[in-house]
Amino acid sequence: MEQKYTEATISYEAGIHARPASQIAEIAKKADSAIYIQKDNIIADASSVTDILMLFCPQGSKIKVFADNPADKIIVDEIIKLIKSDFSEKI
Repeated sequence: MEQKYTEATISYEAGIHARPASQIAEIAKKADSAIYIQKDNIIADASSVTDILMLFCPQGSKIKVFADNPADKIIVDEIIKLIKSDFSEKI
């Protein structure tokens, strides 16, 4: 079964570093199923700060966020909202 995903572009000037990665992981841990972030052909467990950091997502990176269970779309949407808000920090 093909997974539904939501795309986002990292607009935050500092990209995804430790603090944004921990914010994403905190949200992903609320899901009932696994949440993933994909950049290029690499897929990371969104509940793992280390996995997220290994994606190397500077400003301008295009990513996909998806869940194993379609019921967790609300969690995916929350992560996308965080990313689009530049991690709630305006520079």
